Amino acid sequence: MEPKKKTEIVLQPPKKANKRVYHSLTCDCDDVSITRLVEYINDTWVHDWNSVLNIVKMKFDIGHDILHFETNGQKLDLIKFILKLSDKFPKIFFMYDFYTINEREHEQGTYFVMGGKITDNNVVINKTEA
Repeated sequence: MEPKKKTEIVLQPPKKANKRVYHSLTCDCDDVSITRLVEYINDTWVHDWNSVLNIVKMKFDIGHDILHFETNGQKLDLIKFILKLSDKFPKIFFMYDFYTINEREHEQGTYFVMGGKITDNNVVINKTEA
């Protein structure tokens, strides 16, 4: 009689819980560039990335040129995606911010992006104390 073969059990790490994250992308540029950006996001960007980001809601505030969207997934900070978007629209200045609504584990961040790079050229005044 042959000895029974042991079956290996592959343990997978526990899956992280999805996080509801609120994002906004404020854009500064001319109206034509804004129109092209909104069309690109609606026609291409959402379809390319929704399976990764799990976008729940999205709206564009035309009067203030702000794209608001919510994600419910594993990703918190989407700066890598925003940098790619900025690279495609290099003349648009983006202010990207995100936050969670969870008092115990609140997370937030803000980035200023242009030409596919994070920039700090948004400084209005550089004040040093004497």
